[in-house]
Amino acid sequence: MSSGLYLVQLLNELPISVNANDSRRPNCLKVDRRHCKVGKAKRLAGRERNYHDVFTEANVVFTAVVEVEDIATAEREVLARLKRFRIRGGQANRLHEWLENISGNEVIRNVFEALREAHIPFKPLIAEP
Repeated sequence: MSSGLYLVQLLNELPISVNANDSRRPNCLKVDRRHCKVGKAKRLAGRERNYHDVFTEANVVFTAVVEVEDIATAEREVLARLKRFRIRGGQANRLHEWLENISGNEVIRNVFEALREAHIPFKPLIAEP
């Protein structure tokens, strides 16, 4: 699989630090099944393994949504569209790619809509909800 955008949904009831596998980083932002994340990856399959390392494979539902060449622009457009759902956290209280109060299907729908509106070419990897 090549570069693209993905959705991560979690199944864990208890919050887990997004940096749980990195002892050098403080455990500030914690997420659970109420959260999901949209992100970019140069290698989608490799990125999925990263989430398994942090949250365990049993707690992760990883969905490769679209292949796209300009992943930085694509992610920026999608995150701008989803800004009201993004959570703040960490020592700098910055906006994260982690989302709350939105379903996975709604995130996927927003990905397709944002890319179309921005005229960014993409190849769907799943059916549009």
